[in-house]
Amino acid sequence: MQRPVRIAPGSEFSCSRLKATATKLELAVPPRVLIADGDFSFAHSFQEALTAEGIATVLASTAPEATALAKSSLNLYLAFVDAKIPASGGLALMQQLHHVDPSLTVILMSANGTLAAAVEATKRGAEDYIHKPFEFAAVAEKVGRFQELFECRRGVGELTSPTGPIRRLEDFIYCSQTMRGVLDEAKKASRMEVSVLLVGECGVGKDILARAIHAASPRASGSFFRIDCASFAHDLPGRVPFVPDLPASAVSEAALLRMFEATAGGTLLLSEVGELPQDIQDKLVSILDVTRLPKHEDGSSARPAPRVLASTSRSTSELQQKYLRKEFYSRVAEVVLEIPPLRSRPEDVPPLVKYFLGRLGRCYNHQFVLSWSGLDLLLRYSLPGNVRELECILERVAAHLLQIPRRVIDGDLRRFLNESGILQEIVNLDEQPMELSHIEQLAIERALWFAKGNRTRAAALLGIDRTTLYSKLRRLSRGNTAIAISARSGLGTKPKRNPKLEMDVKPGQHPSRP
Repeated sequence: MQRPVRIAPGSEFSCSRLKATATKLELAVPPRVLIADGDFSFAHSFQEALTAEGIATVLASTAPEATALAKSSLNLYLAFVDAKIPASGGLALMQQLHHVDPSLTVILMSANGTLAAAVEATKRGAEDYIHKPFEFAAVAEKVGRFQELFECRRGVGELTSPTGPIRRLEDFIYCSQTMRGVLDEAKKASRMEVSVLLVGECGVGKDILARAIHAASPRASGSFFRIDCASFAHDLPGRVPFVPDLPASAVSEAALLRMFEATAGGTLLLSEVGELPQDIQDKLVSILDVTRLPKHEDGSSARPAPRVLASTSRSTSELQQKYLRKEFYSRVAEVVLEIPPLRSRPEDVPPLVKYFLGRLGRCYNHQFVLSWSGLDLLLRYSLPGNVRELECILERVAAHLLQIPRRVIDGDLRRFLNESGILQEIVNLDEQPMELSHIEQLAIERALWFAKGNRTRAAALLGIDRTTLYSKLRRLSRGNTAIAISARSGLGTKPKRNPKLEMDVKPGQHPSRP
């Protein structure tokens, strides 16, 4: 009997190196589409149409052949399956393909399908049900959208996500450079004995970031206390920590000092600090001054004190002008960290979806897979509640799908979204006034799309220099969120084709958009 070959961890053929090699190989293989249809003439014509759009394809004429290709083909992200494919039929083959790869998107095709068949296919996990013959160009445009979403998710696949709750700065889930900058500043501030003001909309994770800063600080072994400043504003008895059964209006400076002494050596978070009444602010200023007196000769502090963090959903200008006294603001905002809303960093949505669905899957012992249409809908949704709303939406959808196990599609999500917050696709220019500024904006968005966000290449496509493009982007981005995001990250909505705006540029693979 032949003994198995053992690979030493330090050898050049170690598991990590093999994994890296496999990853490089996967990235080198272009995303591909499977066409499974027994009609060779139709399948070949469909393949030629997709190839003309720069989309790689593989063909299968039977169900076993399609299953074998799904097992062996790298970067297979979409399958067109004929409802009457030989050997098993379309629905059975779809189940086999989902068993091989639950994330594979399947679109069923039929020459004589009915509405009942379409509904049944959708219930069982099909992304769509289309009737043959169809216009190849329209379907190719849809395939291009699926490909860009696959490119986005493929990049997210290499990210490592925490399996439990986010507790450390290293656990935060993001792809955007803006969040990277925020977390880098948070790491620097965590090592210093300075007060930090966390600014951001509701749901962006201010409290989580505050706890992570505490965990990364020299005070990590101490306690972490969170105080809801609204309890002071509404004069609620029993809501002031360490001062039981006492209304906020009756809280004395001595009582607040006892609160600081009880949290000494740890971290004190003043949540929604803009809600603090001004008389409480005056008392806290005196306490902060006392607790920051010079240390004694033996190195001990004059008074024990916690490190103060604060958070607010208001802007810093609002805080300074309307809500906080100047003396108090200067003491709680030695470092200011602004967490951007999720709608301004759409590239962070796919990794967050992956994290939340993975955590829900472990909780319910069920694998949740988001379809391309579902991801596309979330990317077009404004998410006014930010990360907290995204988590809530996915939790509600997961609870719903436990009764009907299948892939998460856009219809499952829509019932939990505010339709007014869903961004619509760009309509045909023929339906809009022919304003020069609008045409210029569409041309720039199109160039950024083809250049995958590379502004030097986009300028070359437009026939202008990079400096001119930068000035146009600055001008157009004022009051236009969509092009502002495109200008920062190269992520935009793919413009619909229009003969009036066609450029002599032939797109290759569609760039990724998270």
